[in-house]
Amino acid sequence: MQKKRFNKKKIMGILKTYHAKQRQIERNVTDLQLIKILQHGEYEERSEHEVIIRLDGYHLYLDYNLEKIITVTAPEKQVSTPKIVSSQAGNKLKDTIKEKEAKIESDEQESMTFEDYMNNKFK
Repeated sequence: MQKKRFNKKKIMGILKTYHAKQRQIERNVTDLQLIKILQHGEYEERSEHEVIIRLDGYHLYLDYNLEKIITVTAPEKQVSTPKIVSSQAGNKLKDTIKEKEAKIESDEQESMTFEDYMNNKFK
C-alpha cells in the first residue's frame, strides 16, 4: 500500500506518521485526546530511540527527538457482563433460535432447476 505524502498534519508541532494516523483511526483516538496526552501525560524514555507518554490508559509513542508520533494505543474496553434472564425467557429464546435454524435448513433444501427458476422469474 502506498503511503499518502500530502497529509502532513502536526499536533502541537509534532508530525504524525502514517502508521500513527492509521492506529489513531483504528483505536478511535481523537486529535484532542492526543493534545491532552501530550500536555498532561507522564513522559518516560523507553530506549535511546523512543519516548512513551502515558495518560489514563493511553500510550503515545514518539521518537526520541519528539519530532514524530510513531503510534498510539488506547485502553482496553471493558466487556459488559451478560444479563441474567429467567429460565422461561431462556427457554423461549432457545425455541426461537431452533425455529430460525430449522427455517434456514428448509430454505436451503428447497431447490429448483435453472429452467424452473427462469420460468418463475420471467413470467
